[in-house]
This record gives sequence, C-alpha cells and structure tokens, in this order.
Amino acid sequence: MIRPEDLTETHWQHLEQLADQIVPSDEFYSASETDFRVFLTRNWNDVLRDHEDDLRALLRGDRVERHDWFVQCVAESYYSDPGNGGNYGGASFRMIDFNYAPEIEIPYELPHYQRPDIDDLAAHYTVIVIGAGAGGGVVARRLTEAGIEVLCIE
Repeated sequence: MIRPEDLTETHWQHLEQLADQIVPSDEFYSASETDFRVFLTRNWNDVLRDHEDDLRALLRGDRVERHDWFVQCVAESYYSDPGNGGNYGGASFRMIDFNYAPEIEIPYELPHYQRPDIDDLAAHYTVIVIGAGAGGGVVARRLTEAGIEVLCIE
C-alpha cells in the first residue's frame, strides 16, 4: 500500500492542484490553503482503502472528474472539524459566519471528576447503553419506558 511518506513533494503539489480545481481560491481559501494535505495524511487509510489504483491514476495525470472518491475527500477536508486536520482555522465555517468553538467563560472552578467504577454502576442499572446516538438513544428511551433501569453513556 502507498503511504503518505511515499509521495514526493511533486506528487503532493499535484494532488493539491487537483484539490484546488474542486475548491478554488476566491474570496475564501482554496482546498490546499485549508490543509488538504494534513487532512489526507491523517485520514489516509480511510480515504484510500479502496482507491490505491485510483490514486496512482491521478498521479499519472488522470482527470479528477473521473474520481468521485477524491472529490468527496476534498469536500470532507474543506468542511470538516478543524481537529480532523482539514478546514484550517475553521475557514469554511467563516463563509457562513459559524463559530464552531465559541469562547465561554466558566464562572467557577470545575470539580475534579472521579470516574465511577463500572461494577458499582451495575448494581443500580439493569442495562447500560453505550452511545446516545440515533440507535442508543432510541434503545435507552424504549427500555426506560418499559420500566427498566437504564444508564445511557455518551
């Protein structure tokens, strides 16, 4: 498998030029200016899982329009949470005046968090649901409605 460190600077510049064809610079930053390279490096295995031959084709000069996977990768980089490597400084968020990390002042000192022992929790709950997403939240609610003691942990 190709690794990020296997690419030459010329390869990286070519990929960034392709990314900039998808999200060019205008009054806002282009894809390469918002750390596309960092995003791709951090998410390399996920992005290239089924696309190693496609990457080689792009590096040989194949047209980017033939590669939906690459277009999706550029979009994910550009609009991602800056903590994931792309969207440097929340650049795309500023396009819509979205502040992804508002500064708040906590007016008191937070108490030290003592993680409870799972065995202690088991004595109080019949079911412990891990994850309050679409599935976990629904399961926790249904079980609670059925009278079961549920702890839902996010």
